[in-house]
Order: sequence, then C-alpha cells, then structure tokens
Amino acid sequence: IEGNHDNPIYSAHSWMSFLAELDLIVLLAGEYDREAKTFRFDEYSDKTHRGGMIEIDDMCIYGLPYFGSFTSQLFPAIKKAIPKSGSKFNLLMMHFGIDGQDKTKPGVKISQSLKLLHENIDYLALGHFHKQYALPSANPWIFNSGSLETND
Repeated sequence: IEGNHDNPIYSAHSWMSFLAELDLIVLLAGEYDREAKTFRFDEYSDKTHRGGMIEIDDMCIYGLPYFGSFTSQLFPAIKKAIPKSGSKFNLLMMHFGIDGQDKTKPGVKISQSLKLLHENIDYLALGHFHKQYALPSANPWIFNSGSLETND
C-alpha cells in the first residue's frame, strides 16, 4: 500500500505503481467513493496491476492507501465493504498510526468504529509510525511492524 511519502509529486505515477507495473510488487488500493461514502475492493488483476484485494489460499488481503486526518471517518464504510468471513482470514493493510504510540505525532484514536472493524477484520496491519506495537495488549489484532531502518 502507498503511504504519505509514496505519493508522486512530479508525475501521475508513484514509484510503487512503477514497481507494480513491472510485476515486482502487488500494490493494493481499495477505492473510496466520496459521494456515496462507500469503498470498493476489486480483486487484484495481474494484467492491469490494480485492485484492492488479493486472495491467497485461505486469506483475503485488503489494502488502502494513506487518507490522512480523514481516516477515522472511514471505518464504518470499510466495515461494510469487507465481508465477515468464517472460512477466510481477513487481513487489512492501512497507513495510519494509533494515538499515543508516538508522542511526537497525532494518531487515530481507538474509537468504537475502529473496534467494530475487528468483527470483519482478523488482522489490521498498520504503517506510518516507525515504532513496533500490537494492540490491545490482551488478544491483539492491530499490529504496526515499525521501521526497518534507524530513523531517529
């Protein structure tokens, strides 16, 4: 998924979309309709190198790019767009940080609408903050891997 530093400045394509077109990565980006306030997660296509979801064995992996301060308002629409599954493991990748995990940056608060995502999402993989964490401490389902490099 693309984060806030992956957006193109001088081009219509990002470096990540370039890698996807070369078939070096799978770039997932669910689409948000601002008018209807709905998400669409089209199945990833090897031909177009586009899509919001890819199914691998018994796992459905969904991806959303960076939405900034608008992120917390999107949780109800995301929940509606991703079906609850008893037989598949649903993993959602998003680019935002949880409030309080980085004292120098604002983050998304753990709201009721975020908690309700867990009914449909088994694993929420986050980025944005460079610190590793897992939440809640008992039975975590929200994970941030942290940075692969030293960054401060």
